[in-house]
Amino acid sequence: MDFDFRAELEELAEEIRRDPLLELVEFEVGDPVPEDTIKAAEARFGTPLPTQLRRFYLSLGNVNLYWCFTSSLDEETCQRIAKRDPYMISDSGLFDGAIRIVTLEDMLFNEEFTMPQLEWDEGEEPEFDFAGTVYTDNEFSRMVRHFDAVDDYWGPPPAPPRT
Repeated sequence: MDFDFRAELEELAEEIRRDPLLELVEFEVGDPVPEDTIKAAEARFGTPLPTQLRRFYLSLGNVNLYWCFTSSLDEETCQRIAKRDPYMISDSGLFDGAIRIVTLEDMLFNEEFTMPQLEWDEGEEPEFDFAGTVYTDNEFSRMVRHFDAVDDYWGPPPAPPRT
């Protein structure tokens, strides 16, 4: 059974649209990545993509799904939400939500999407064995690729402010 990424995201966006407590701020799903583009990226990257990731990019190119609680929530509703999940309220109000899946090009080749390099004192950087090779922490971090931008630190700029 094939999982339809695009259909699942469209259904999630529709659920957000129907929810009276939420506001859909942005929803964009990029066009699928052509097979020849994926093959070229794999050749440039030096290894094939995992099957699931290949299927994902063959079905869509990127995703920007951004939502928030409606600004018209009354105080009683805000308090009910805070009581149910205290992490949903911050000093600046109700939290927003986002799913940002970066393009294949960014995921594989844009250094902004690699793990940040940590500063270690001389001789303090840990080493570890991964798949039979010993790496320093920063060497391994440079190899890790994020295809999802989990927050504004890792991802593209957030959606424009709501007015």
